[in-house]
Amino acid sequence: MDIETFAHIVAHDLKAPLNGIASMVDFVVEDYGDRLDDEGKAQLRLIQSMATRGVTMVDGLRQLSRVSTVPLQPRTLDLAALAPRLIEQARATVPDAVVEPHVTAGPPVLGDPALVPLMLSHLFANAVRFSDRPRRQMWFGPAAAGDVSVPEGHAVYAVRDDGIGIAAKFHTAVFDMFKRLHGVDRYGGGVGAGLALCHRIIERHGGRLWLTSTPGEGTTVFFSLPGAAMEPA
Repeated sequence: MDIETFAHIVAHDLKAPLNGIASMVDFVVEDYGDRLDDEGKAQLRLIQSMATRGVTMVDGLRQLSRVSTVPLQPRTLDLAALAPRLIEQARATVPDAVVEPHVTAGPPVLGDPALVPLMLSHLFANAVRFSDRPRRQMWFGPAAAGDVSVPEGHAVYAVRDDGIGIAAKFHTAVFDMFKRLHGVDRYGGGVGAGLALCHRIIERHGGRLWLTSTPGEGTTVFFSLPGAAMEPA
């Protein structure tokens, strides 16, 4: 049995009971709500929230499996041309905030036309969400690798924000699956799968993904992809 089939079976078998638990809470509250005090109802809603979060985590695992196994179909991509639509989608997740994006064109890259936009969407969403500012700035464009070694012929890009930042001790851990540094209900919720997916996508393209950050000042996530002049692997 291949990993994709296994992940599909596990996801299906786990999601069914978790969705069942979430639905049963609604039935219990509807049928027996008049016998429960506020604390009892709150505990049931907590159970429902945990079950729903479990479903989201299962979906994250399945998505990680998919991006790890789907055959790559590299194409020449203009990342600056892809950015506006993906940034708009990210902005929609925080409707009360004003987001000012700044996009700079850079060299074309070779990347899978499904996986690379998925990776960008996660990076843009993080740049928008993880901020306490009512007016948020984000920047996207080509960047210098600095002291980090990237494969020869790769182009380096960066997504930078002016958000809450990440303490240095977590700069590696944030790429672990389901690693969240904040409460599950803060900064748009989520289960901490986004950066792990981004890391796997870039890894599959033979690139590097890393970040620099200062708490209270913002985060810059760098990634490299093969330049369009390189032959697809």
